[in-house]
Amino acid sequence: MTVAATSTATADWGGLLSASKTSDKFTGWKSDPKTGQLMKVTAAESENTADELQNRFLKLLVAQLKNQDPNNPLDNAQVTSQMAQLSTVTGIQGLNDTFKSMEAMMTASQTMQASSLVGKQVMVSGNTVTLADGQPSRLAFDLGGNADMVYVEVKSKSGEVMDTIDMGRQSTGLKTLEWDGKGSNGQALPQGDYTYTVNATAAGKAVPVTSYSIASVMSVAQGTTGASLQTQSMGDVRFTDVKRVF
Repeated sequence: MTVAATSTATADWGGLLSASKTSDKFTGWKSDPKTGQLMKVTAAESENTADELQNRFLKLLVAQLKNQDPNNPLDNAQVTSQMAQLSTVTGIQGLNDTFKSMEAMMTASQTMQASSLVGKQVMVSGNTVTLADGQPSRLAFDLGGNADMVYVEVKSKSGEVMDTIDMGRQSTGLKTLEWDGKGSNGQALPQGDYTYTVNATAAGKAVPVTSYSIASVMSVAQGTTGASLQTQSMGDVRFTDVKRVF
């Protein structure tokens, strides 16, 4: 009789451990995996909370003690071991719930921060420049050292050089310039996307250059990977990829 009771309680306890590990529901707030929207979770949805798990375990333990053989009582070491497992599992589950709540709050906070960028220009890694409505377009690049000569070549999608801008001597650091959208012949170029390369040298040796793309932010969306910015010329840009705001 003792063996049967112990086996039953242990098997059920294993089920409780399994349920606690696979459950991802909690009472509070969570982020919808499809839309990224914050959703309120009711108490009815939380089936494997730490309190419930502890209550179910204690009921099994009491039943086990009632049905034990007086001549062969339940091993104290086994009870202690199960109690230790319960403490570990409930502690881990509590931490998981805390982390999920923090994740939801951080995602909401990031989206609020990103919304302040609407109407502004952001800089991200890239080498594209968009010519629209005949307005000057801004280029940006970072020089890894002082340069004696710096040339910027604007190219079409086919790779043809449309304009060359001589910036002369430049010091190390971030540089920006306004491109007027005209070719080398002084004629206005068609609207559209162009690329650019920066050639910088010092004493005849190449200077490292990092190019950036600049675009205007139109709106903000919240996705599964965090906030993203919808830009006018570069499509979706992750909020964490923004290097600078203008």
